[in-house]
Amino acid sequence: MLQWAEWLRRCVLGDRETIFVNLDETPMAKQMPARRGYVTNQIGTLEGDWHARMNTTRDTRSRATLMAAVCDDALLRKLLPQLWLSMDKTLTRAETKALANLPTPIRWLAGNSGWMTSSISKQVFTIYKREIRTVRPNADIVMVFDVASPHVTREVFMHLNRLNLHTLLVPAGMTWLLQPLDTHVFSTLKRSLHDSQARGRAASPLGILPSCSWIRIAGEAVKEVLVDRDWTHSLRGNGLHAHVVPLRATLLTFFRDVVPLLAEPLTSAQMKDLLNRPTMDRRDACLRYSMRQLEGLAAVPAARVVPVELRRLMRLPRRVPAVVAEAVPAMVAAAGASGSDGPALPAPSSPPRRTRSGVLY
Repeated sequence: MLQWAEWLRRCVLGDRETIFVNLDETPMAKQMPARRGYVTNQIGTLEGDWHARMNTTRDTRSRATLMAAVCDDALLRKLLPQLWLSMDKTLTRAETKALANLPTPIRWLAGNSGWMTSSISKQVFTIYKREIRTVRPNADIVMVFDVASPHVTREVFMHLNRLNLHTLLVPAGMTWLLQPLDTHVFSTLKRSLHDSQARGRAASPLGILPSCSWIRIAGEAVKEVLVDRDWTHSLRGNGLHAHVVPLRATLLTFFRDVVPLLAEPLTSAQMKDLLNRPTMDRRDACLRYSMRQLEGLAAVPAARVVPVELRRLMRLPRRVPAVVAEAVPAMVAAAGASGSDGPALPAPSSPPRRTRSGVLY
């Protein structure tokens, strides 16, 4: 992955404006279990239930999916969409209304089952491309995401090529070390969500969260952690930046032997190791747009095209077949000899005259 990022930075992107965007999904539970150490003011017996109260057991297991995104642009991070996926058939009318009124830039993607699929992945990449182009119309966009099955299908790679987006994959089993959302962001998000739910239960007279309040609490936590905070340092420390910056100390302890990095595209064997699954054509599909842009930079400039103005040509008369040209004067002469207004028709018993294009009459 680091070699791939170095090749993009030096050979493909160059000095152009570049945006690195890291995408990943994480579950957002409606009810998170309370930690040890909380004290209650209720008076009861030893046989009473002293655990944190939940609405139902179903609330602890039901969850939604958040497609989170961070980038290395301080202005763009406040407008970068944070997409919310949920199982629509289990939502109540009040929950549907609360999801539709989430604070911007948090969006609810309605009409899905709450699980990430290839079709939803293509929809997500289209949304991010559109939103980034409104702020940075001339920037090259590098999408950084892991190699989960819905992310690395050939259809998704071809869709990224059609959107003119560069791709950078986080190796399988290495997200805890190389993906900024996993190394810096998600732990802070879950801690903020847990604390907000604990405060909501403490403020309730029954000790449980009111109905639909989990959506408001989750929206506030996402806005506080992902929208209002700057996570540029997390991408720079992981080598995901347009300019060369030192890697963070944790990465240097693992990759000290390979620094400085090679600026070369990945081979098929390296792509197979990175994806951790057999692949034959995904390397070409994944690197197609980057390779096409690299070939455009190395191509010889085309010769200058000189416009030439042609004069309007006169329409020439249609060419008359030779047999017809010979037959017409004879017919005109026969018509003049008979005194009629037109050529004389041949006798019914006479054979028809033949021309190149068929029978004359």
